Amino acid sequence: MIPGLAGIMRRLKERGFGTIFFRNLALLSVLIVLPIVLVAGVAALSFSAFIKSEIVSYSYKSVQSYKGLTEAMIADYMVQSHYLSNDSDIELFLLRKKGEEVYYDRNAIFKSIASQMSIKDYLDSIYIYSNKSGMLISNYGESDYNAFFDHSWMEEYQSNTIPSRFWCTFRTGLNNQNQPIPMLSIYKALGTLNDNQGVIVFNINFEKFSRQFAGQREANDTALLLVDARSKVLADIWKDGPPVIPPSVLAGLEGSRSYVESGSAIYYKEPVRYTDWQYILQVSKSMYHQSVRSLQGWMLLILAVWLLATVVIAILISRRIYRPVRKILGVVGGFVPLAEENPALQKDEEAFILHTIQKALKESESAGEQLAERIAMLKKAQSIALQSQINPHFLHNTLDTINWSAMRLTGGKNETSTMITQLAAMLRYSLEHADVLVPLEKELKHIRTYLELQKHRYQNKFEVEWDIADEVRSCLVIRIMLQPVLENAIYHGIKPLEDKGRIHISARRNGENLEIKVKDFGVGMSPQKVHKLNSLMQEADIQEKAHLGIPNVNQRIRLFFGAQYGIALSSREQQGTEVLIRLPYAEGPPIE
Repeated sequence: MIPGLAGIMRRLKERGFGTIFFRNLALLSVLIVLPIVLVAGVAALSFSAFIKSEIVSYSYKSVQSYKGLTEAMIADYMVQSHYLSNDSDIELFLLRKKGEEVYYDRNAIFKSIASQMSIKDYLDSIYIYSNKSGMLISNYGESDYNAFFDHSWMEEYQSNTIPSRFWCTFRTGLNNQNQPIPMLSIYKALGTLNDNQGVIVFNINFEKFSRQFAGQREANDTALLLVDARSKVLADIWKDGPPVIPPSVLAGLEGSRSYVESGSAIYYKEPVRYTDWQYILQVSKSMYHQSVRSLQGWMLLILAVWLLATVVIAILISRRIYRPVRKILGVVGGFVPLAEENPALQKDEEAFILHTIQKALKESESAGEQLAERIAMLKKAQSIALQSQINPHFLHNTLDTINWSAMRLTGGKNETSTMITQLAAMLRYSLEHADVLVPLEKELKHIRTYLELQKHRYQNKFEVEWDIADEVRSCLVIRIMLQPVLENAIYHGIKPLEDKGRIHISARRNGENLEIKVKDFGVGMSPQKVHKLNSLMQEADIQEKAHLGIPNVNQRIRLFFGAQYGIALSSREQQGTEVLIRLPYAEGPPIE
């Protein structure tokens, strides 16, 4: 609770509190100057952005809805014209020449037309005209064109007789009582380029169609016009008065602009698909005045509250700071050596407190850095220890194989000498490379040597398929990472097979990751064993056992790259096992 005026003045006179209060008030006062300037600038920008956003949103809400209704209606009759043009009886009617006797079911055609007429009340009529016979079928019956009451549509048709073309026109047509009405006529020319058979015409009573616009009209909408490409007014939808569009507005609406401000109104434009027409909506600017006044009122209120809050906040902050200051001084004040090191701190309470805190933070930060360094060293030591365990495990098996080969072969360059050469290359790779991370290409070279040795040992019991993308060959991987995985595939997957086995090795980039897959088409594993291995790989400890296998390789990866990387294992009995190794994609130096 904020104290009364007398209490505030008493606290201002107290030693310490007054100093804190005036410092806070001075600081907040300075901070207010910049925000006020920013608020003024932001207000001007917000005002402009507000008007523009209102214009755009209003355009989408109003004129685009009118455009959408019109386009949907035209698209619907495009579909209906296609339906009628494929009617077999209508096709026979179009192909019948004058004087020929061709049977077509007139009643079926009349039913099709009546079905279309019953859907929308604004559909005034449908004409199906045959060029070959000069006959016309409509919802009024069948007759010769010359005897038909409405001829105004023919001129537009004759000027656009390209077969299969679909187009619209706005005209003044006649109803069955010979009364002129504004019509939107939709034409579908029928036939081929060399055989123009006729046309289907849908005549829309535009006054009835545009009645549905009235329910979407807003209070500030003053005019809605449909104009053609020459800016000729085709229809005045609301007919509130003579439509007047200033020439400057028409010029401004050319091109891609969707609205223009002129005088006390804003004009929106939206082109109608399938035609060269466009809707122009005139809206009074008065629609924005109330919103702008409301925005200005809120801005003034915020500024007033801001100024009052500055004083209140200064008082509250000062009270909250002043209460614990004495307690803090009581604790850190006992640190006599600090004050003796720097006598100036004895005269400044805040400086004394800050200096004490800074020294404690520095000591804590130093301890944290030492801990992080020790953890990193521990992880590296664990990885190196793991690597040192992998090499002897493999060398034991390889030397055993060489021993048996030496017993079988004698003299000269033979299988034994080849295996010794390959083993020497592997030893060089294991011992000479000090770097833990090597390009994938070097690791693959090491693995090829390893696989050749294993082929000698198992007497070509398996073959290897390679699918390595060129872009990942220079990507950095952990040295001697793949050897334990392949050893597991050979020993546990391929060796128990009676027939010759197969191993598939692939490497691909997947987003920001490198994915290496080793799949053996061996005996596979049970679901229980797969689950056990995957669970073992989630443990954080390195397994210091004679048989290291896949779990320890997974731990090496997680130690170096993080817990989100590592190995996923899947297997099916009698179908084989797949090991997916996921590493971060990091390119090394180019491979020479």
